[in-house]
Amino acid sequence: RRVRFRSRSGTAGTVLKVGTMTSPTDVNTYSNTIDITLTTTHTEYVVPFDTYTGGNQYVAFRHGAEAAGTNIG
Repeated sequence: RRVRFRSRSGTAGTVLKVGTMTSPTDVNTYSNTIDITLTTTHTEYVVPFDTYTGGNQYVAFRHGAEAAGTNIG
């Protein structure tokens, strides 16, 4: 099991967090799996979940930027 996606940021160095959640409507159930530092070029990323043993059933993406107005695409 894995998640494969392409992403980039308007500002190099922006962090995209990938994790899991118990409930897709409750941000408090988010558990981080990996932080990915993005570049300004669309890049393919693969996050493996083959060794994941937790009980969360949803994969989630979380914007890790601290600066307002930073875009992830």
